Amino acid sequence: MATSTVWPIAAIVLLAFSVIMIPRRRWLELVPSAVLGGFVLSYVVQILGGILLGLWTYNSMSLPVLGMPLWLAVAFAAEVMLFLHFLPEAQGTRLVYIIVFSAALGLADFAMARFGLKTFSRWNSYYSVFLFVAVHYVVVFIDSYIRQQQRAATK
Repeated sequence: MATSTVWPIAAIVLLAFSVIMIPRRRWLELVPSAVLGGFVLSYVVQILGGILLGLWTYNSMSLPVLGMPLWLAVAFAAEVMLFLHFLPEAQGTRLVYIIVFSAALGLADFAMARFGLKTFSRWNSYYSVFLFVAVHYVVVFIDSYIRQQQRAATK
């Protein structure tokens, strides 16, 4: 199969949006959360779901690492930055926000499958929405922990 340019384009577009929409100081504050909650966590999910359980595979990859395009991990890191920057404080609103973000990622997951960039085995995009809800809650936890550690270090 030919290597797809979708992966680097998605990463570059999401990174550009994050740079444009997030103030520089805040963007730099979000880098640790994006690396752990976006980049690293996406590979943890890939190792568990894609490699160990064999629930999905990626096709036409550019820069494959552990069976997933490196660009996809970069794109998810940028998505995490946008997600955290606009995350509301109110718990009820936060739940709706997480569901909307997760549904959008589920739609992207469906598009990847539809265009042959991802193949599911005993899995589908509907399940992915629930997975993305859980992942976003983990991202919120990681960000809260990092901010707590940063506050403790400045005292």
